[in-house]
Amino acid sequence: MIARDLVALGVADRVVGQSGTDYFSPPPQTAKAPVLSKENLTSTESILGASPDLVISDLAYRLDPAQKGASLDQLKQAGIQSYVAAAGCTANYTEGRFTDVFTDLENLGKIFGVHAKAKELTDKLKAEVADVERRVAGQPEVSVFEGTMYGDQFYPVVGIGLEALDMAGGKSMFPVVKDPNANISKEEITARDPQAFIFQSSYPRTVDQQKEAANIKATFPTTAAVRNNRIYSIGYFSSTLPGSAIETVASLRQVAQFLHPTVFQ
Repeated sequence: MIARDLVALGVADRVVGQSGTDYFSPPPQTAKAPVLSKENLTSTESILGASPDLVISDLAYRLDPAQKGASLDQLKQAGIQSYVAAAGCTANYTEGRFTDVFTDLENLGKIFGVHAKAKELTDKLKAEVADVERRVAGQPEVSVFEGTMYGDQFYPVVGIGLEALDMAGGKSMFPVVKDPNANISKEEITARDPQAFIFQSSYPRTVDQQKEAANIKATFPTTAAVRNNRIYSIGYFSSTLPGSAIETVASLRQVAQFLHPTVFQ
């Protein structure tokens, strides 16, 4: 995720390896850096083979051997520093705040010596956030179930994604859920009768709005969201997981436009 910000800061040519490329749509052009792992976890051996001076991760668990990620201790012993995004400092995504993505931009600017470029990008993105909030101000809140679906299991959005939903003029039907692994039943979601559904696709490369909508309609046929065809699919790794200020702000606008289309015309 954070690779997009590195590209925007003009430091992509300093990237010697990248991971998690299967989760981008399309993959960011981080120079011609070799792909160490298409998944979001990379082994210590793969990282050492690339001989970096610094390892940047959007989430702490990606650098956790218990999760089959790289070992921070081994990297440190090899003289390799690490930076974990402030917006993604925990493994459960619940403690980060939306503004943390701007903290990461500022820190990356310092790390790579491009402070002015980082400030310019931060100011631009903050202006976009302010524009979204200005447009939705005073609009009636839309009750939303936003989350992911795996078979018959449903997980509501938490952390930064939940905060972004509020900023976009939505109101989560499960705002007090703290555990990202909390499973909400289909019956409970149906009983709360959401006005809109926002479902997050795990692999955003091939988000098919019609296919996703058909699945939701079949699962929740009696809800107001289905009756009024207010169903939207968005890339999970863009809308929920922190790590890129660019992606986070873009997904904020997408959600706001879906919930309040008239104020963006």
